[in-house]
Amino acid sequence: MSRKTKEEKKLAEYRRRLKHLQQAVQTENLNQPKKSNLIEESRPKEKKSDQVVDPSHKFFNQDLKKSLLFIFLIITLEFIIYFVRIKIY
Repeated sequence: MSRKTKEEKKLAEYRRRLKHLQQAVQTENLNQPKKSNLIEESRPKEKKSDQVVDPSHKFFNQDLKKSLLFIFLIITLEFIIYFVRIKIY
């Protein structure tokens, strides 16, 4: 039987570590009691607002408004320049 190369040894060690980590996560999940369900049931239902604003959406909307404003101003400026040049000729 041939010997393992360094790469094969590293891969085998990586697989062992990954297997141990997966087993540890599974045992942690099994050991945790389901407290969240009890807490949710005991709390009265809160009314959630329909509009939950994510910060990234907020910035996106602000940037979109600014971009549209600049585009509108540029197009307006182009029309003004166009009509001024027509009157000159």
